[in-house]
Amino acid sequence: MSRARLAGATSQREGAATERAVEAMLDRYRMQGVAFISKNSPPFTVTARGKGGRGGVSGFFTGRGGPDYSGALAPRGQAIAFEVKRSSSKRLPLYRRSDKPTLPRHQRDGLEQFARMGGVSGVLVSTKTAEGVKWWWLTVDAWDAAVDHAKRSGRASLLASALEEYSLAVPTLQGSPDFLGVAQMSCRIKTEGEVQQFGAGTRPDGMTVQVIYPDKGDAESAFQAAGCELKETRE
Repeated sequence: MSRARLAGATSQREGAATERAVEAMLDRYRMQGVAFISKNSPPFTVTARGKGGRGGVSGFFTGRGGPDYSGALAPRGQAIAFEVKRSSSKRLPLYRRSDKPTLPRHQRDGLEQFARMGGVSGVLVSTKTAEGVKWWWLTVDAWDAAVDHAKRSGRASLLASALEEYSLAVPTLQGSPDFLGVAQMSCRIKTEGEVQQFGAGTRPDGMTVQVIYPDKGDAESAFQAAGCELKETRE
């Protein structure tokens, strides 16, 4: 096998492993009733199928798809959308090829518009280190700031130090990224022009969840009703 084909096969395996890790956490969220999130695929037209229903299909993509994943969050049905980006090193390249950004403009603008409409949006990033896979969450604003910093420094990738500075570290649970609490904490939720208070809580099963309560509400009561222990509150 040539070096290029070997690199391609390795990239496919790592990409599949990343998707399995995300999907495992999404299954956990669905089972616990905290979120229903599913993967989106670009629109695809099939032009030919394998004989007898066996084999692959041939066709072509007919347009750009939406964000990698989208769905709704309990208990109020707030929408969430995010892209997943992977790196096989501790840094994240800003370009897949010389002219292809890791986060294309239409993806970046879509996430920004999603956030303006009150949804939770961002970029879930996985990097590979000597200690294993690390996960990060960046809002669109954080992504823009990190990219601008890298470009001003003459770099074509986000170094580990930049990820630590501009991202929120995502904890893992059995090898999967438990990103929901971090993603929600990164979103300033507004209702009728006023920012609500919200905080992170830990359930008995170890899951990190967000609890939203009125601006003048009782935090402890809200967290008790959610069945979790108060860790931190923010405005």
